[in-house]
Amino acid sequence: MFSPVAVSLFVTFVVELVVLVQVAALIGALPTALLIVLLSVVGVSFLRSRTGSLVRSSVLRFRDEGRVDADDIADRTLLIAAGVLLVIPGFVTAAIGLLLFLRPVRTLVRPLLLTRFAGLANLNLRFGRSFLDVDEVNRERTSTDSSSARPELGSSRRDTK
Repeated sequence: MFSPVAVSLFVTFVVELVVLVQVAALIGALPTALLIVLLSVVGVSFLRSRTGSLVRSSVLRFRDEGRVDADDIADRTLLIAAGVLLVIPGFVTAAIGLLLFLRPVRTLVRPLLLTRFAGLANLNLRFGRSFLDVDEVNRERTSTDSSSARPELGSSRRDTK
């Protein structure tokens, strides 16, 4: 029928519209519009100023230490999500975005994010061990790759019957 993403976007739109009308009735249309624009400008400025430095520091840490800190990546992902939520016009998304800037809120949301996406990344993340040893993963991949009977690229394997 309808995908969960489509339903959630529709519900978000309706909730944002209801809240926008309520705020406009309370403080007026012009202040409401200015507040929405201000929140979007704050979100865009955050994304422009912080996103590059967040990614750069993660890449440098990965290069220097040879491991990925899952908690650090989750925090940085949540900060970027906070900026994106501020860019989306609306008070509900802006409130969620502002909450995600607070470290205690990110600490509460981080385990949900890690457990949700751990299966997608094929990582075995445990809350006691948040570092992923890249060399260990490469050794595991190499051992599983060499045990499988896949032909190498460029080789001419022919089936004989």
